[in-house]
Amino acid sequence: MVDVPVSLLITFIVGRLGVTRLAAGAIAWGAIALITTGATLGGLRAHQAQGRRRAARQD
Repeated sequence: MVDVPVSLLITFIVGRLGVTRLAAGAIAWGAIALITTGATLGGLRAHQAQGRRRAARQD
């Protein structure tokens, strides 16, 4: 399911940066991991803020 977009991303990175496909794969998966981590942390912070707002209303 992810294979085609990642393959296109790797091909794009190889073409733009002139690196090997292995290096491009590492860059692509690193970028995906960074985006996923950022989204997860953003969701966690939003959840924590909502909990603090609810706790403040109950006081």
